[in-house]
Parts: sequence; C-alpha cells; structure tokens
Amino acid sequence: GGLIAEHTFQELVVDVRVCFQIIMMKDSCMVWVGTAQASMGHLDVAMGTHMDSVPTHTTLLGDGGEGVGASLAKRLAMRTGLQAYVSWNLPGQQQLLQGAV
Repeated sequence: GGLIAEHTFQELVVDVRVCFQIIMMKDSCMVWVGTAQASMGHLDVAMGTHMDSVPTHTTLLGDGGEGVGASLAKRLAMRTGLQAYVSWNLPGQQQLLQGAV
C-alpha cells in the first residue's frame, strides 16, 4: 500500500443522501461528511497532547465552537491517537443526522 489510503461511500440517512470520504495518512486522518454538492464549509482538527487526556481542538475553517465536526475530531483523535481532521457539511437537521451517522 501507499502512504495515503482513501475510502469513499454514500448512505441514505433520514432520507438524505450522505457522502463520506475518509483519508488515512501516516500520522493523521481526514473525514469529510456532506451531500452531493461537495462543499467544505467547516474544517476542525483535534490531536492528543501530553498536558491533558482530552485532545485539543481548533477550527480551521468556518464557525468556531463545539459543533459536530469538533466533537467527532476529538473522539477520533482520542480513539486513534492520530491528528484528526473533520469537515462536517450537512445542512438542516444536523442533530437528527448526527445521531444517525
């Protein structure tokens, strides 16, 4: 295998076609979640730190705060030990879709 592995797939979630792209790299991963419009309005990153058991997080693109992307990035960083980038781009019923995804 190469240094980068990519996996893309789609699922029908609560009557919305949700597209996923997962890119695995040596020390990091990137997860993009959105619709067929393929926009990137938000990008969050999280990584482990020696100072705290909870990964540190920042928003690189879009509104800051503790949105779905931030939460998912922190969970991925904690579970994998990788630097985790998450771009969550689902419109409308985010809470309903988040629970289903």
